[in-house]
Amino acid sequence: TSQWHGGDDLAGERNDPRLQGTAQGRAHKDLAANLCRIREHRIIVHPLCFLLTHDRIAIAIQVPGETDGAIQTLEGGLRHHARDADLLAQLARVYLLADRLDDSAAVLARARDADTAAVLVAQGDLARRQGDAGATVQAYTRATHVAPLDDRGWFGLGSALTEREDTVPARAHLEKALALQPDA
Repeated sequence: TSQWHGGDDLAGERNDPRLQGTAQGRAHKDLAANLCRIREHRIIVHPLCFLLTHDRIAIAIQVPGETDGAIQTLEGGLRHHARDADLLAQLARVYLLADRLDDSAAVLARARDADTAAVLVAQGDLARRQGDAGATVQAYTRATHVAPLDDRGWFGLGSALTEREDTVPARAHLEKALALQPDA
């Protein structure tokens, strides 16, 4: 039998009108969506399931000693859903933030058939860290085509083009990202 641990206390915060349209409100919405997905698949979840959202992972790995916990939690999710593109992209990002580029590349190789914004942005982030400007721009550009309403691809592309001093399209892409996520 599967069990559910945590998450029900978010319902009140998720519906709080003061949080609507804010970064915190979006984080709660993302968290709630991931928790519903976990419930749907009837996974036995460790309390660290909160690491499954983008913002929560970013926060967790900034705390010394939490990177290993995030990696273990994501690997645990991947044992149940080995091809889940979002989990693979999250794990690749955690490895990037832990400065483990080879591990990040290995995880993204597992997601090579996934054409999702999360995977493509993680590929762009990895290529950027590896110094491959062409692959960086290509991955972020693909992300904007696959998910034109996702600000992450636009932001990555704008930032990469800024680094290449290609300022006119860079500015347009960054403005697009801002328009999609004005509270970012």
